[in-house]
Amino acid sequence: MKYKFSYIFNSLLFLIIGLSSCEENKFDIDLNGQTADVNWLHLETDFTGLVTHSDFDSYNDSLLKVYGNFYRLYTGRVMKFGNISTPVFKERAVRFLVHKDIHQLYRTVDSNFHDISPIKTDVEKAFCYYQYYFPDKEIPVVVSMVTGISNNIVVTDSVLGVGLDLYLGDSNRIYQLAGIPEYIRKKSTPDYMVYDMLRGWVLSEFEPENKKDDVLSQIVNYGKSIYLMDALFPFAPDHYKIGFTADEIKWCKENESTIWAKMIEEQQLYSTDVNVIRALTGPGPFSPGFPKESPAQIGYWMGWQIVRKYMDEHPETTIKELMKIEDAQSLLRHSKYKPR
Repeated sequence: MKYKFSYIFNSLLFLIIGLSSCEENKFDIDLNGQTADVNWLHLETDFTGLVTHSDFDSYNDSLLKVYGNFYRLYTGRVMKFGNISTPVFKERAVRFLVHKDIHQLYRTVDSNFHDISPIKTDVEKAFCYYQYYFPDKEIPVVVSMVTGISNNIVVTDSVLGVGLDLYLGDSNRIYQLAGIPEYIRKKSTPDYMVYDMLRGWVLSEFEPENKKDDVLSQIVNYGKSIYLMDALFPFAPDHYKIGFTADEIKWCKENESTIWAKMIEEQQLYSTDVNVIRALTGPGPFSPGFPKESPAQIGYWMGWQIVRKYMDEHPETTIKELMKIEDAQSLLRHSKYKPR
């Protein structure tokens, strides 16, 4: 079983944003009544029942029946409460839930996401596009939760979990008290939530079978998933799709040829050096070796541009076929990618 963790919106999401552009949007497709029924469970409210229900053990068992193995993952690996059948679990869970700061966190989450229906609508719309391109793929159960400001996205084979407490707004005082760095805080807004959710799911669904450790393979594989985000959010700004800010995307576009030249000159494309890979794909306030205006994970943005160029050069290639391509070097060569 796969487990993926991502650490640390609006109904307007699908309104046409680029009306001033005359360029045809190849992802603006007719869904022909395509529907996607997303089962959304609310662990952020159900979990608090452990301290309001009269029988802790029976209520705990009921949560396990509803949430299955994801409940074990949540309580054990996300929240670090231990095995749900041990006394230490009860002690840790109750201590967490009755803490005054956690009370405040849950109240803030409830206030911010009391009506989550617009977000649900946007998630379902994105999965409509997903099923259009991949009709044989299953749609995950979505579980919203409070993680103690530790995880924003948790993915398993069949569940897409989202930590609501990581989307309370970049100026929320609780993030400063928790010591969350500014580069994370500025993306801890509801605007990013749906995109983070779908990106997390796509990345977990399309991991290469024969994963290679060189820079090019890693950035192109990631770039393919972000290209799929282009298709799932045909009218969205680029920065949301990849998890950057608008200013970071602007900087990338203005410096694309310089970034590429640096990667070529320093022979980074085929490097397997973990330090080089971390500099180009690791999280942080910016990408080491580049100006502080640059975003972290700048290599992933370059991989996305390579994939975009490849698909422009090969319009006959379907997204389904693209996701099966594992030879990053061949994809680069046939993309004719040479930014100027």
